[in-house]
Amino acid sequence: MPQTKPIVSIENVVASATVYQKINLNDIT
Repeated sequence: MPQTKPIVSIENVVASATVYQKINLNDIT
């Protein structure tokens, strides 16, 4: 379990960053 949590946190950060970039691209275009 201790090893799984950091991985999930990193994945959440990457996922939210990707979504944020997609929203920015949509706003620019």
